[in-house]
Amino acid sequence: MSEFVDANVEPTTLEAEESVTNRPRFCVIDTDCSKAWNPITFSDMFRTCFELPGDAWITCHIAVGDELPADLLSYQGVVLTGSRFNCRDNLPWFAPLCQFIRDAAQQGTPRIYGGCFGCQLIAHALGGEVDYNPDKRFILKA
Repeated sequence: MSEFVDANVEPTTLEAEESVTNRPRFCVIDTDCSKAWNPITFSDMFRTCFELPGDAWITCHIAVGDELPADLLSYQGVVLTGSRFNCRDNLPWFAPLCQFIRDAAQQGTPRIYGGCFGCQLIAHALGGEVDYNPDKRFILKA
């Protein structure tokens, strides 16, 4: 997992470290491992848009083997990125991530934002149906 704490805040004492731990915490769960987006990743894109001074962010690269943070339910927000994968793929990280989504929904926190695949995964985990687009007319373009 890579961690980001505001570059201007470097804890040097226990008091400073405690103030960093009490900051709003957010996690981006990067669900893609494709090299197609280099030199940036999906998590880079979301963090660039959402990070605010004073927040503490981490990135969990679940598609390349990172484990979900054990205390993820205590975060203020979680972002699930887009991915080249889909909800029907049988991936080793799929079941734990779906369970986290169900636990967060039941607990009412953290707030979860899903981008593209992340949105599909949330729908799937909560009992929705995610399927192929039969007419294939919708094409996302930049």
